[in-house]
Amino acid sequence: GSGRGGASPYDDDTSSTSTTSAGSPIPDFNASNIQLSTVAPAFGISSSAAAASGLQTRQPDYLDYDQKGRGIFSIMCTNSGISYLVGVTIGGLYGLKEGLARTPSSRWKVKLNSVLNHCG
Repeated sequence: GSGRGGASPYDDDTSSTSTTSAGSPIPDFNASNIQLSTVAPAFGISSSAAAASGLQTRQPDYLDYDQKGRGIFSIMCTNSGISYLVGVTIGGLYGLKEGLARTPSSRWKVKLNSVLNHCG
């Protein structure tokens, strides 16, 4: 029991539990005992809306965006990333051109090595 003389949900009550072959009780989950107003906040529903049971038509909640454009740090990170990618692309293409132009041999492996050396 609960130690205070009252009923506890963990009491050994044969009407609400069944017993497996090992003897451990399995609770009988009865969903009709759940109050929606109690669990509604866990699912993002306000308690007042749960109490009204959806009879009223509610408008969706929208986030307020009062900012004009993006912040300065977001713009700086974006510009840095774009500059890096443009530099890597231009440098890689230049290395490809120089590697193919200055290859000492016509063998494929030597050309590949020369291109990789000039790109990196």
